[in-house]
Amino acid sequence: MIGRLRFPYQQHTAEAVLLDDGRWECPEVPALVRVLETLYSPRRDGQTFGPHKASRSLHAAARWLKGTVETEPELAASGTGNPAHSLPGRSSTASSVRSSK
Repeated sequence: MIGRLRFPYQQHTAEAVLLDDGRWECPEVPALVRVLETLYSPRRDGQTFGPHKASRSLHAAARWLKGTVETEPELAASGTGNPAHSLPGRSSTASSVRSSK
């Protein structure tokens, strides 16, 4: 798993996960997966992607959904996740992402 995004949905918080292969998962809102794949997949142009492109995709989706992001190093520190896909430069526990309008 590259990162996790939590966002408000129908009076509670839902979660979308960006997987190692660049696919999205969202069990609470399955219809959202297709939209995330189309707009915010790091592999949508068919090329390989690195950690920076994956991080940009994750944070762009969080801005769109007005959610918060947990990236791989934070998940590894909490005992979950795969440390092989760490994203450099992410040291906060959960960064809140807000759109500036």
